[in-house]
Order: sequence, then structure tokens, then C-alpha cells
Amino acid sequence: MEYERLAFDAALRALDKQESVLDELRSRTGVLLAASALAASFLGRDAFRDPSPLLAAVALAAFVASMVACVYILVPRRGKFVFSISGPVLYEGLYDEREDLGEVHRRLAYALQGFWDDNDENLQPLFRAYRFGAGRSYSRSCPWSPSLAVPSSRDASCEIDRRTSASSASHPGARVA
Repeated sequence: MEYERLAFDAALRALDKQESVLDELRSRTGVLLAASALAASFLGRDAFRDPSPLLAAVALAAFVASMVACVYILVPRRGKFVFSISGPVLYEGLYDEREDLGEVHRRLAYALQGFWDDNDENLQPLFRAYRFGAGRSYSRSCPWSPSLAVPSSRDASCEIDRRTSASSASHPGARVA
């Protein structure tokens, strides 16, 4: 295998890998978006029952920030990423070099590397948005976790009263321990 062909194959593999990374990032973002919505629907109800205004505001702000970051990643970006070369454009652009396949591979390797560099520049803000969204998702669940993990004394006494009245109603002479 000639040296130019080796460079071309490496550049092509790098571009393919980069496309896979973008697909995986979007897939993970979809999961993060679903998990954030699910956490907000389950945890939000309990957290806002008797909330501390500060914790409720932090949780709500973190939820909104996480949603915005996820949507930013998932919005289609027409013309921002290039993962392949148009056949007719390639043919026309390299027609004069058709006799020297090594030169064709060399030029293609440089062109593909240029696409990779441009794509990478456009991917970095998406990676930052994902880290931001994931961090906000984590910080959103943290303020709620203490109120969910340990029931308040009022909640515990209500539960005991509810069990006591249910038990005595079904067994009028029974003694509840």
C-alpha cells in the first residue's frame, strides 16, 4: 500500500469516527433529556409540596438550564458538519490528477483532515453544552434529595395516623401497636 493511500484511509477513518461521536452525543443527550424530564416529574411534585424557596428556585433553574442545553445539542445544524465528499465535486476537482492516484489520495487526505478540523471546532460547543446540561441535571436532583430521603416528622406522623385509623376501622376492637 502506498503512503498517500495510507494517509487517505487514516483521514477517512477519523472522519467516520467523528460522525459516530456526534451520533453518540446526540443519543446520550436524548437520554439525558428524558431522564431530566422524568426526574422533574417525580421529584418535582414532592420537592414543591413544602419547599424551601431557595432550593425550589435552584432546582427549577437547573431543570430549565438542563433542558436548554439538551435542546441546543439536538437542534439540527444544516451545513455545520461535513462527513463526506460529493462524488461529482470530487471528480471535477481532481480530474486533472486522474493519472497520479498517489496525488489524488494525498489531496483527499488533506481535504478530509480539513473537514475533521472544522467539524471538531463545531463539536466543542456541543460537548460543553452536554457537560453543562448533565451538571445541571445532577445539581437539580441534589437540592431535592434531602427532602426525599428523610421524611419530615410531620410526614411520618401523618403516615402513622393514617395506618392507625385504617387498622382500627377494619378491626374495631383491635389494638394497634
